Amino acid sequence: MSIQNIEADKDDGLIPIWVKLAATISALSTGAIFVLALLSAQEALFGIPTGLISALSFGSMLFSFAVVAVFWFFPNHPFPIFIYWLIRFFRELLCVFALLGIVTLLTVRIPLASLRGGIPFIDLLLLFFVGLFLQPVKLDHFPLPWMEHFFIFWKKAVQKINSVPAWIPGIIVAFLPIVIICLVIYLGLGARLSDYGPKSFWNDELSYWIWLRSFSQAGFNSGYNAPNELLARAPFNHYGEGSPLNIYLYRAVAQLPGWRPQHPLHSKFGNLVLAIFSF
Repeated sequence: MSIQNIEADKDDGLIPIWVKLAATISALSTGAIFVLALLSAQEALFGIPTGLISALSFGSMLFSFAVVAVFWFFPNHPFPIFIYWLIRFFRELLCVFALLGIVTLLTVRIPLASLRGGIPFIDLLLLFFVGLFLQPVKLDHFPLPWMEHFFIFWKKAVQKINSVPAWIPGIIVAFLPIVIICLVIYLGLGARLSDYGPKSFWNDELSYWIWLRSFSQAGFNSGYNAPNELLARAPFNHYGEGSPLNIYLYRAVAQLPGWRPQHPLHSKFGNLVLAIFSF
């Protein structure tokens, strides 16, 4: 299908004038934010360096003006038709994002009457009303042929994923938070799990560590936690604060690689994985 033959009907492709105006105002606001960040004497705004804000706003400004240009001058081109369809498809998310942004501005008590607060407030308010009044998309009809082919492909892919035994995606989802945490620690922070071990005597993990050592070397009713054991309300309620469950878990982990300060983190990771997988 050539560009000239694209006939976008009123519901699926024709971009309303008010959407074009909203996109234009949004593009101008990103330009204003770029100028304010560029001229700001502050080194950071809300903890974000002004240099980073300038770079992000500059990229957003270029993209926004490109979208506005094709919206106004090439409305029948596949690119603006696809962008407009995406906006309609994610209209609910746009509303949620806009409301979260407005709540954030009100929470930090930024002066809405100032340029620094008024521009993003108007932009977020405009985004909310755009998402609120846009017509939802029809998934049985697409303005561009390749979008229909992609939707069919995606639907088949989802069906294949759903046909996989439930325990496989369950394991993936259960371990995903642990993988993300480790990536942030090792790659993002340049640290290691061992850097987050017990730091003081009153740290809970250090207490568990001492309990385990006492349990391993001295047994019950003696050693470090003997006073708590003597006051336990039931014979099985050794080690005081509830039950010996954590002690047994730590002991099982310690039998494999040997006890390390980061094992409390490993234990918490294990509890998190079991909880997510069970859910």
